Amino acid sequence: MRAAEWRDRGLDPDRCAYCLRPIGPGDRDVDHFVPVARGGADDPSNLCPSCPDCNRGPGGKFDRDPFEWLAEAHPDRLDFFRALFPEVARA
Repeated sequence: MRAAEWRDRGLDPDRCAYCLRPIGPGDRDVDHFVPVARGGADDPSNLCPSCPDCNRGPGGKFDRDPFEWLAEAHPDRLDFFRALFPEVARA
């Protein structure tokens, strides 16, 4: 079910939503776009597929403002995520 929801939102369940690296089922993290440590919901609308490096590796977004992290790590994805999470982008 999660894969269909991601596709509906323009996310490819077989690629990291941030770096777009192909990821397989054994290498896929389910990431909270707004980290739980920063008050992010454990709701499907806050979840996206991620590679372990982007989610929790060195330089990953754990406990960081997601847009600040994107600006540093993947600035080419900022507009996509601003459109996907407009309520967060305005905060």
